[in-house]
Amino acid sequence: TKNRKFVGMFLDEARLCLGLNHANIVQTFDIGRADNTYFLVMEFVDGMNLRALLESLRRQNRLMPVEHALFIMTEVAKQLKMLAQYQDEINKADQAFDAKNYTAAKAAYKKALALQPGEDRPKTRLAEIEKIAPAPPDALTLKYQNTIERADKALEGKQYAYAKSLYVV
Repeated sequence: TKNRKFVGMFLDEARLCLGLNHANIVQTFDIGRADNTYFLVMEFVDGMNLRALLESLRRQNRLMPVEHALFIMTEVAKQLKMLAQYQDEINKADQAFDAKNYTAAKAAYKKALALQPGEDRPKTRLAEIEKIAPAPPDALTLKYQNTIERADKALEGKQYAYAKSLYVV
């Protein structure tokens, strides 16, 4: 913890890992600090990791088969693309939220949540938006409210038959 820049980078990366949800990435459960030492609590995966596999192949003077290497790189590229898309949506959403454009922010947070369902940040912001700017009523609700208002005015004007016809609808 003596190097604040390193600790800051570690914590930033750890927070990012908390939101990752992918079959090929070890799940990070928690970040902690004990006796001035930061740590991550991560999923235990039994078996050989990629580094151990590559070292084993090197000791045997063998190369990884091309199709295996291509598969691994394709999966890594997919995850990196998804993370970039997620971060783009979060950035768009945050900018819209800060500009009080809650409709655009809501749409971008929903896209981000679809990319990373386990991430809490979009959920928290969507809840904040609902408190600040609740969703407008749908078209059917608006039509009903308009009909009731017209019927009430008809009653005020003693147009009972017209009012009754509106209430019945």
